[in-house]
Amino acid sequence: MRKEIKLFLFYKKQTKLISESSQGGMYNLKRNKLGHIYTVINLQPELRMYHEGRELEGMEKTFVGNQLAKFNELFTEYEILELVKLGWERVQDDNYYAYVVHTKFNWKETSIWWYVWFTVVIAGLLVAYPYVRDYIISFIDK
Repeated sequence: MRKEIKLFLFYKKQTKLISESSQGGMYNLKRNKLGHIYTVINLQPELRMYHEGRELEGMEKTFVGNQLAKFNELFTEYEILELVKLGWERVQDDNYYAYVVHTKFNWKETSIWWYVWFTVVIAGLLVAYPYVRDYIISFIDK
């Protein structure tokens, strides 16, 4: 667990370096406070004209996959390729046709919510300790 926290902190540091680097600007990478990196891959509207249904979806994913190949080199250079979990979401309306691609830390042993839960429980115990102690002492004294 301690190793995973160290890897997460390394991941956050490296994603900050990526977003501030010229390469991050070249690929239009944005980063939030949790270290997630986002970018938008615009698709060509012609894809919708010539393909339909599952064929269209397959063509889109192939195009996005080809665009993501350059991120593999970037993440390998910053030594976070094995720490990244990749996801994407299709964005489509009359004026816009793209995929939003996002990365986040790949928690293997635990999740971030476990750390949040653990922190809340410990804080709750610290706050409740004086009351519980007084209750136990009064129960023993009876």
